Amino acid sequence: MRNETSCSIIRDLLPNYAEGLTSPETSAVVKAHLETCHTCRSLYEDYQKPVDIPQSEEIKTDKKLIRKIWYQSMWYLFWPCLYAVFLKAGWEKQALTVFGTFAAVVFTALFTFPAYDIYFDDEKKKEYYSREEKHLKRGNGNWFVRNLIWLLPILIPILVEGISQLIVYVKG
Repeated sequence: MRNETSCSIIRDLLPNYAEGLTSPETSAVVKAHLETCHTCRSLYEDYQKPVDIPQSEEIKTDKKLIRKIWYQSMWYLFWPCLYAVFLKAGWEKQALTVFGTFAAVVFTALFTFPAYDIYFDDEKKKEYYSREEKHLKRGNGNWFVRNLIWLLPILIPILVEGISQLIVYVKG
């Protein structure tokens, strides 16, 4: 019974001992036990073996997600900064033209992708709906919402400038 208790205590201490985290007194007790107990020594040798941890698909997905968030952040920061430059330079009227042009270009680029059934044969329909289903399950929204989100940082300054010009027009 004494040996089993001793082994159970040593087994509890082995992970810390293998990492060098035990005090010198505890290390001496564990070391003395390992010299006499084959079972605990075998377990200690297993702790010493390197462990190969394969990188899961989740980690790769997380890296892609972080990269996507970074790009979106840069996109969302760029447009208000550009708008601030226009305002600082006194180009309020030109801002509306420039942002409207950018919105039209981005709108055209985002919405020219054929997203409606009339453009697809049966095989492409399956592929498209499968892809959309994955986006919806991940909480990314449907195709229209995802593209509209890319337009928001361009549309908001247009709306701000357009509303201010509309107010001036109505008052004047």
